[in-house]
Order: sequence, then structure tokens, then C-alpha cells
Amino acid sequence: AAASLYQVTGDDGYFDEAHNLAKYALDHYWDGDIPSSQNPDCGGGFFTTHKAVTDLSWRPKDLLDGAVPSAHSVMTRAFATIAALTSDERATAVAARLVALAGNVASDHPTAVPDFVNALGLVSAPRQIVMPGTPPEWSHLGRSSFVRDAVFVIGTGRSPLLAHRESGHVYLCEAGTCHLPARNESELAEQ
Repeated sequence: AAASLYQVTGDDGYFDEAHNLAKYALDHYWDGDIPSSQNPDCGGGFFTTHKAVTDLSWRPKDLLDGAVPSAHSVMTRAFATIAALTSDERATAVAARLVALAGNVASDHPTAVPDFVNALGLVSAPRQIVMPGTPPEWSHLGRSSFVRDAVFVIGTGRSPLLAHRESGHVYLCEAGTCHLPARNESELAEQ
């Protein structure tokens, strides 16, 4: 939710809160060592209970989606969103590890994990719509158009995607690589 609020408002307070919550989840719910770019195959995913809960005979993990998305699916999307917003290597490694852990279930039984499948594109090929400074009037096209597996980065905050970008333009990026800036509505529509 904090990452979504950051995308709507551009408020760095939400940006920071998303990072803090991600760190908290890793510290208190992650199973094992935390994956990194150097050691991507470690860790066993997220438990659904806090590590301080000791009165259960075992700590459950939730992989299959039901009427409510599983913890695995929610955390995959959350870490993929943070990675797309920030290019954070740890968030990228965690999201990739979550995909690896559920890969066979997703390929063999995609209807059992629809929320997880929905998050896969954001992990493998994220798109960023970057609007530095005050978004121009014509930028509504970027917000009102459906762009699959996309995050919005707006404002003047600390996201690295805002660095060295000119206000009044809209940048469409794929996996951190941006197209030429759109300077008007027709260029944005073409991109």
C-alpha cells in the first residue's frame, strides 16, 4: 500500500515506509538467508506468521491464492514493485527468489496462483512511467492508459529514476532503460 501511495503522490514518506516495511518483512517473516545478487538461491520464502510467534507447532507458508491472495503472491508483487521503483538490488533478488520458489506451481497450475502469475511481469520485465517534477497537463494519458506491469514514479523525490530527468517531460522506461523523453501528448501516445 505504501508503494502504491508513493506512485500516486510522489511523497517520499511513502517511499521510505515501503522500504521500512520490506525490511521488517525480511527481518521477521523470511525463512533463512536473504537472497542477494551474489547469492540468489538462498532462502525459503515468507512465513505467514511473525518469528516471535512460538505457540504453533510449525510456521505456515501460504503459496496458493484463494479468495484472498496468498502471502507469497502479495510479497512477490510488493518486492517487485519496490525493485521497479528504486532499482534496489535486494528487492530484485527477493522478488526473483520468490518467482523461483513458485515457478513450477505457476507453470503447471496457473489457476491456483492467479495473483502470483499477475505479478510475474513486474518481476521479469517491469515498466516505469517517470514524471519528474510537476507532471505536465498532458501526462494524464500515461495515467489513464493501461500499461501492464508498470509503476509510476512522479515528483522530485529520491527514486533513482528521477535523477537527471527534466521536469515537464514523461519518460517511459523498461527494466530501468528509458526511451527518449516524451515532450508532448502525441509523443507519449506513440511510445
